[in-house]
Amino acid sequence: AFTLTSTTEGLPLAIPEAMATELPIVATAVGSLPTIVPKDTGILVPSGDEAALTAAYARLLDNPLARKEMGKAARAFAYARFSLAKMVDAYEAIYRDG
Repeated sequence: AFTLTSTTEGLPLAIPEAMATELPIVATAVGSLPTIVPKDTGILVPSGDEAALTAAYARLLDNPLARKEMGKAARAFAYARFSLAKMVDAYEAIYRDG
């Protein structure tokens, strides 16, 4: 699993990069993270909540199948939303729609 326990955050590239390698995400629910970590790709916890973070790790450690499924869903999400083709399309739309 990939973990990001920020107290504030913008749009971290580390999350889609980790997702692309089929890692489930454990992160704090700050900034844009709730929009880029859907429930099927990882677990979001409140910032500063150590008990919730521990429970998230335990959930993934205790369930290898869920960990694998989240990792696969994370990879699919990353490629659907952050692939080079998607980024090029988004930039083209900005220029086209001006």
